Amino acid sequence: MNALKKTGRTTLLVVVGIVLLVPLLFPLYWIIVASFQNLSTIYATPPAFWPAHLHLDNYSLAFGSILGNIGISLLISLAVTCLAWIIGVPAAYAMARYGGAISSGFLLLMLVTQMIPGISLSIGLYTIFARWGLLGTYTGLILADSAQAIPFVVIVLRAFMVSLPGEIFDAAAVDGAGVVRSFSRVALPMTVPALITVGMFSFLGAWGDFVNAFTLNSGKGPQPLTLGLYKFTTLYTTNNGAIFAAATLAAIPTALLLILGQRWIRGGLRAGALKD
Repeated sequence: MNALKKTGRTTLLVVVGIVLLVPLLFPLYWIIVASFQNLSTIYATPPAFWPAHLHLDNYSLAFGSILGNIGISLLISLAVTCLAWIIGVPAAYAMARYGGAISSGFLLLMLVTQMIPGISLSIGLYTIFARWGLLGTYTGLILADSAQAIPFVVIVLRAFMVSLPGEIFDAAAVDGAGVVRSFSRVALPMTVPALITVGMFSFLGAWGDFVNAFTLNSGKGPQPLTLGLYKFTTLYTTNNGAIFAAATLAAIPTALLLILGQRWIRGGLRAGALKD
C-alpha cells in the first residue's frame, strides 16, 4: 500500500511538473523552431510547430552579423570572472576568518549595492568613466561588470567559508601554516564547488549585461553580444526568422556552460546554506 501511494505521488508530481514546464519552455521551443523557418511559415495559420524544410539562411545571416559580438562578450565575461575571483575570493576568506564586526558592516554595504538598480549604477559610472577616459573601452566594460560581480562573489563565498570547520585551520596553524598557506592549501581546495558556482554566475552576468553596454559603450568601442543583438534586431525588424536565429546562437554558449557545470552549481548553492 505504501509503495502504491509513493508511486501515485511520484506520478502526480511528474504530471504537475510537466503542466508547469510546458508554458515556460514553449516560447524557447518556438524560438528554435521558428529560426529554421521563413516568414511565410512563421506567420502561417495554423503555425508549423515543426519545420518541413530547414531554412538555414537565417543562421547564415545571424552568424555573420553577431560572430564578432560573441567573441567580444566572451573576452569581457572571462575577464570579469577572473577579476571577481582574484578580488572576491581573498576578500571572502578574510571576512569569514578575521572580519568580526567590521565584516558584518562590509557585508551589509555589499548587500545594499546588490539592491541598487543597475541603471542607477551605470549613470554614476558614466560620469566617472567620462572623466577617466574609459567610455567605449574594454577596461570600462570589464570594471563596470566586475563592480556587480565582486560583491556577489564575496557574499556567497563568505557564507560558505564561515561554514568550514575551524579545527582544520587550527591544525594547519599548528603545522606552521600562515595565513596565505592556510588560504591556498586549506580553504581553496574545500571551496571548489562554490568557486565554480560564483564564477559561472559572474560569467553569465557579464554575458547578459545590456545596461552597462548600452550606457557606457553604445556609440563606439567594443560591442558586446547584447548590444549586437539589439542593433541586429533594430536592423532586421521584420525578419523574425533571422532574429530568432540570432537569439538561438547567443544562447548556445551559456546553455553549454550551464549543462557542463550543473553539478557544481547544485553543490555550490547548497554550500553554506545551513550555517552563516
